[in-house]
Amino acid sequence: MQPKFALQFSTGNAAFEDLGYAECSRILRKIAEQLDAGFVQAIIHDANGNHVGEWSVEFAEGDDEEPDPEELEGMRAEGFGHG
Repeated sequence: MQPKFALQFSTGNAAFEDLGYAECSRILRKIAEQLDAGFVQAIIHDANGNHVGEWSVEFAEGDDEEPDPEELEGMRAEGFGHG
């Protein structure tokens, strides 16, 4: 199984106006925390609470189910989700 990480979010609202890079950094840090906690997908909200995107770990086609927690722990141990 070779998971793929997908991330997309919009930066066209007020939370990104002045220091958009700071809001992007905040969002990316939040995603890193979620990955470390074992999440495999989440909706992204900006600092104002607006839904701006989503991210997910996509598993190989034909895999109808997510890996069990031990497999996810193995991915983390191999560096998946850690910078």
